[in-house]
Amino acid sequence: MGQILHGSAKTTHAVRAAAGAAGIMLGSMFFAFFEMGFITGLKGFVAATLGGLGSITGAMLGGILFGLIETFSAVFLSSAYKDGIGMILLIAILLVFPSGLVGLWQKRR
Repeated sequence: MGQILHGSAKTTHAVRAAAGAAGIMLGSMFFAFFEMGFITGLKGFVAATLGGLGSITGAMLGGILFGLIETFSAVFLSSAYKDGIGMILLIAILLVFPSGLVGLWQKRR
C-alpha cells in the first residue's frame, strides 16, 4: 500500500532536470533576462493580498477582481496606467483591509 518513495523521487528529479534543460534551451532562443517574471509575480501577490492571504478561495476571487479592475482601467483610462493602478490598489487594500476582502467574512478567533 502506498507509493514507492525512491521511484517517485527519481521521477521527480528526472522531470526537474528535463524542465531545467528545456528552460536553458528556450532561454537562449528567446531574449531572457533576470527581471522577466517580476511584474507577473507582483500582480499575483496583489491578487492574493486583495482576496486574503489565508484563503485559497479569496486569492482566486482576488485574482478575478484584480484582472477585471486592471482591464477596465485600461479601457476607461489608459493602458499606460494599468500597472500603476494595480499597485495603488495594493496600497489601498493594505491600508483599509489588512486581512483582505475575504478576511472580512471570516469569523474572528
